[in-house]
Amino acid sequence: MKYVATITLVFIACLCSPFTVFTAISSGAGLDLNKLLIEMKKNDSKISNISYIVEYDDFISKNAEKEYIEELKTRGGLTEEKIHQIVCPHKRQIQGWILDSDGRSRAKMIDRQSLNLTGEVISEKAEPFTHSWDGSTSYTYRDRDNTDPRRLDIGVLTNKPNSFLSRQRRVDKLFGGSFVKELEEATATGAIIDVSITHESGEYRISFTDDKYKKVASFDSTKGFSCTSVEWYKDGNILIRKTAKYLQADEGIWYPKTGEKVVYFPNGEEKNRTIVQVKNVKVNDPNVSKAFFPITFPKGTLVLDKNIGLSYTVGEPDSERVIGSGAVSHGLIATEELKDLPGRSIKSIKEIYIPKSDIALKNGIPFVLNLKTGELINIPVDPNTVAAHKLLTAKKKGDIAWNGNLLVLRKAAIDITMNKTIKPKDIKKAKWGTAYDLPKAVSLPHLLYIKTSEKHLYLIKIRKIEANGIKVEYEQVDSSKSVEGRTRK
Repeated sequence: MKYVATITLVFIACLCSPFTVFTAISSGAGLDLNKLLIEMKKNDSKISNISYIVEYDDFISKNAEKEYIEELKTRGGLTEEKIHQIVCPHKRQIQGWILDSDGRSRAKMIDRQSLNLTGEVISEKAEPFTHSWDGSTSYTYRDRDNTDPRRLDIGVLTNKPNSFLSRQRRVDKLFGGSFVKELEEATATGAIIDVSITHESGEYRISFTDDKYKKVASFDSTKGFSCTSVEWYKDGNILIRKTAKYLQADEGIWYPKTGEKVVYFPNGEEKNRTIVQVKNVKVNDPNVSKAFFPITFPKGTLVLDKNIGLSYTVGEPDSERVIGSGAVSHGLIATEELKDLPGRSIKSIKEIYIPKSDIALKNGIPFVLNLKTGELINIPVDPNTVAAHKLLTAKKKGDIAWNGNLLVLRKAAIDITMNKTIKPKDIKKAKWGTAYDLPKAVSLPHLLYIKTSEKHLYLIKIRKIEANGIKVEYEQVDSSKSVEGRTRK
């Protein structure tokens, strides 16, 4: 015989902890929702990283199609043909996702198709593009049609998380993740939470009402408290229903395999439907971080680095140029001709190998770079000391060294205003200089600006990092102008 215990819980937040609550039970046995929330999140806590391919099939009803067409016509600026390309009864998206517990994410749009009612593909946009956030840098890469020389592969770097990643549908949020977060927020506001438990099946059905909607969800306790359904209601009418089935991706780890989301008009008529299929699910792959973060742009990619105001083509050292604030769109960058900067010659760029300081000291070889002359200076002491500072100050020479970190000496400084990817927390200052701890997953070439004690500004490009030292390129730049408009010396 099926037994259902219905429990109504009223939560009053205590000042001592946001998750410490008092419970008032109107019927049935007591239930600690804090423990229930922990169980709901335990499945995700076992995942250090996950990768999968997801296919979304979006169907739109006739009435919703008419409504959308009228909306586009009202906006204006679109031809009838273009409107019917945008509004299609069936669209398909295929995406590849990689996520980890450090907040890094990578999404690749593999294919986009428009289909007719019989399932025939009527248009396809298979120009893959990838968006990634590695915790400090956002990467966007668009792989264009290489058969057309006018259409280039484009890569963009910024220091802000990619908005594409936050806008896109994510399987974990679509099925249950958002509801659990909303449930936590509801407890903090003193909402009434209704919980019913079906002991025979292990199903927990939870509902609450926020300032707009009543939200109801079901969780399967036999499958890691997987969220099997979510429903939204307003004025008693259903607005959204989401359902999902789960696979066991690893021992004790459950993840959606298939799902469906249906959106309704206020009168209960179906507005649109999305069918979701998740494939190739892999969890806790130890090689994910090394293989996918950060993105390495292929040779020939035109890169727009918004952090430092430079564009360049990968594999073409002479292609660099300073970009203006207007040259930010992919289309504009792709069609602009790469030009050498005024007054800049290849001779202005210098290249040198800087030995690691401990190895150099052991072998008695010079290891401190003097940027003005391009020479390496030999000193008999650890460069990261007061003694080294006094020796170099007396010589009036010596700017950078390498000991596993980049040491900026003789009171020179890294100008973080010129490169926004460098965080203040990565820089350790001392009376004699600065130590810069490069990111663990540093993408080469790594660019930074150093202002010497003589107030000369240099662009430093770390090309290669080896066990015994680093290979760098460097050149003096004009410090009197902004990143967007400066010229090189």
